[in-house]
Amino acid sequence: MSANPLNSNKPTPQQPDSTGDQLPASGGAEIRIDPFDLQKVAMLSSARAVAQEHIFAIDTAMRANYDLLRAKVVMSIRPVIVVQFDFSGGTYNLLTNDRQITVQPVPRTFEQIKSICHAPLGIYTILAPYLNGPASLEWIKPLDDFRIVLARGLETLKATDLDPQVTAWCSTVLANSIKYIEASIRDKLFSVTTFQDYSKSVFEAIRLNMIHAAKIQVTAIVKLLLQWKKELGAEWENLYTVILTTWTIEEENQHWLVFRELMERSKLEQRLYVVSVGNASHNTVDVALMNLAIIVQDKIAGHLVFAHHSAAATTMNVNLASRSDLLSGSVRQVLKEILAAYNG
Repeated sequence: MSANPLNSNKPTPQQPDSTGDQLPASGGAEIRIDPFDLQKVAMLSSARAVAQEHIFAIDTAMRANYDLLRAKVVMSIRPVIVVQFDFSGGTYNLLTNDRQITVQPVPRTFEQIKSICHAPLGIYTILAPYLNGPASLEWIKPLDDFRIVLARGLETLKATDLDPQVTAWCSTVLANSIKYIEASIRDKLFSVTTFQDYSKSVFEAIRLNMIHAAKIQVTAIVKLLLQWKKELGAEWENLYTVILTTWTIEEENQHWLVFRELMERSKLEQRLYVVSVGNASHNTVDVALMNLAIIVQDKIAGHLVFAHHSAAATTMNVNLASRSDLLSGSVRQVLKEILAAYNG
């Protein structure tokens, strides 16, 4: 009998069977299209999938237009000061309609004092993994390395331009830190108690250094801001300020405290913002302006989208214009009910 597929009971490659279409393969074998695979590739054959795509397109289009609006708002928000937290006391950026000025106003003496006051933290970070009792002596080498760093600082301290009293306080911090390290290495032992005794010995010197450092920093910042206030004139009243920082110092940091005193008091809640950033790569003017644009446009959106004055609308308006999630009010409303059902 002829092997012509037309005379065979087997379907030809163009004829679908109950398990899928046949496709030619090398070596004369045949493979079949998996119907489930076909369903996933040809998803728009389903009316349900088409409906989902059209519905999701609403949010996609909204987000695209939201981003376009944000880009425009970023360019229009002026004047604005962006403060970037750094180890040098802060980088200040003033943006107006026609210029951007970037200044690090704080003298380096601030950073030097802060560096020396971090000596106890430096020791702590080395010893912390062993505070329940050193099971090994692996902490000795890094601790001795840090001692060498402290000793070099102490040896060269007099060559700095620090105030004599500040130099004396710094000398106390460094000398007592070195003494504690040497005793710990000699005894091959330390404890929470011995560390606390050491930290007490440097506390007063650190406290006085902090006051002096704060005076250096605040004096420099206030001088710069008063200069910018004079240059901006009437525009200062509507100044926006964004302070970029980390979560650990988000509340009542030194920059926020200064701006609270110098900005227009009646507009502090609408013009002064602190934005937490996750890492140094996000500590940029662009990130600050992007967040500020979201804040500003969402405040207007809240008043327009939730325009009527019911209690629910007011709550939603506040949530949209703040750091609360818009859904938080609804979540509070249903959370107890859902938990109660599970705890039944």
